[in-house]
Amino acid sequence: MARLRGVALRTAASVLGVRRGPAAAGAGPRPRDGHSVARRCAAAILGVPLPPAPGPAAAPASPLHPPHGWTQLIPSDLGDPPRPPAHVPAPPGRRVAARRHGPRRWPGWLLVTACAAAVLTAVLPDLRPASHPFPRTVHVSPVSPGALFPLLPRRIQQAGRLVVGTARADLAPMVFTDGGTLTGLDTDLLNALAVKLGIPIVRLTADRSSLVAGVTDGRFDVAAAGLTDTPSRQRYVDFVDYFTAGSVVTVAAANPDRVRSLADLCGRTVAVIAHGADAALVSAQKCAAAPVEVVGGSSAADVLQRVRTGEADASFTDFPSAVFAAGQPGSRLLVVGEQIGPGPYGFAVAKDDPQLRQALAAALDAVIEDGTYERILQKYRLAEGAVGSAQVDGGR
Repeated sequence: MARLRGVALRTAASVLGVRRGPAAAGAGPRPRDGHSVARRCAAAILGVPLPPAPGPAAAPASPLHPPHGWTQLIPSDLGDPPRPPAHVPAPPGRRVAARRHGPRRWPGWLLVTACAAAVLTAVLPDLRPASHPFPRTVHVSPVSPGALFPLLPRRIQQAGRLVVGTARADLAPMVFTDGGTLTGLDTDLLNALAVKLGIPIVRLTADRSSLVAGVTDGRFDVAAAGLTDTPSRQRYVDFVDYFTAGSVVTVAAANPDRVRSLADLCGRTVAVIAHGADAALVSAQKCAAAPVEVVGGSSAADVLQRVRTGEADASFTDFPSAVFAAGQPGSRLLVVGEQIGPGPYGFAVAKDDPQLRQALAAALDAVIEDGTYERILQKYRLAEGAVGSAQVDGGR
């Protein structure tokens, strides 16, 4: 890649007559990156004078507190590619073409190609993620002052933002992207809570497995990614529970095997998330004849896809994922039977932050009371998992 950038910059510089050697006396510092070449390219193509270079950029904000709508990236310094010697003698017997006097004329297609290469090499390095593990992506949800703002801890009031850690992976319907926009039940519900609290949310995406740790070490104020409230997690964080769900059986829409419950899976191939609680429950089924053949998958979307393709006769996975997938047009999936082992989902907060926990609980009660909560659940076909009020650490 470095060699490609060097070739592109040398070609563009040659086409445009940009000096790549030492700066002339009194000319000031010479630009050292591809952006200067890209600007000259644009000016050459459009036939307009080269605009003045922009002034020095302001120092970026902290990675955890970027300006509104801004994602931190690493600036690029491409440096100079090695310069060829000023004169290379021609091999014996070869004729050397006389050098053309005056500016050299280049074909239009070569000019466009060189400029495109310069623009790409100037921009591509800036798409690298920051060295700090957080954030990879930043989403900011602005709101107006709310009535519950005084309930928030003073540090959050002074910061003017609530930092929320959410999953980088697609966990529909809890957290996912739709047309480049972050959405999902967790996303919509936290946005509604932020309106009540009168605080904007800054969302930082990370691996789901690291979200609880991000809360305990202070990188996030809240973690939200369809996290189940369990006693093992309660050792590290507290949960404000907002939803209840278990696991369900999903089959092909035609349901040729007439599967109605977990007991009907004997002798069938069942897809489950490998090494999870669902896999243990299915494997423990008592079968009089043929046992259940368990096929491990990497995610709920993966195990549901195995049912679509016929690789598995059924899947056993979390209720939200199954219901949401089955409700999509052309899904060819059918959810059957009752939920097994329902438990609470919660927003995780630090155990030493009871004021934030109480503020989130009050905001959740407010959106339940005004009907916003019910509308969000209906949007994702998850009204069955509604709670009547906010609960803290309800997992057992």
